[in-house]
Amino acid sequence: MPFEDAGFDLVLCQFGVIFFPDRPAAYSEVRRVLAPHGQFLFNSWGPLASHGFGAAFQAALEHAMPDGAPPFLKDVPHGYTDPTVVAADLAAAGLTLSTAEELTLEGVAESAASVATGFITGTR
Repeated sequence: MPFEDAGFDLVLCQFGVIFFPDRPAAYSEVRRVLAPHGQFLFNSWGPLASHGFGAAFQAALEHAMPDGAPPFLKDVPHGYTDPTVVAADLAAAGLTLSTAEELTLEGVAESAASVATGFITGTR
């Protein structure tokens, strides 16, 4: 990252860590730019089975593509859910997982079509 060492008291990443190809390397950069006693706050999605819309969408894909539905939802946005793995990745970068909290929110959609459209076109 193009920032000075120890230049930030807080680094915040909302649903980004799930897309990092090398999390320990990215976390090392976070550690580098954090000031002493700085905090790194981030979140990621939980397991696919706990996400009603995502699980239904994946099931529909598997039904429509029995010879190989894309595993993207399970593997990427819902694939970084184990706190032990997260803690190990942070530790590899010299950071410590001080707390992990699970939060479940209920989603509402006007229709199945709107959910499908959202997954197909993304959240712009």
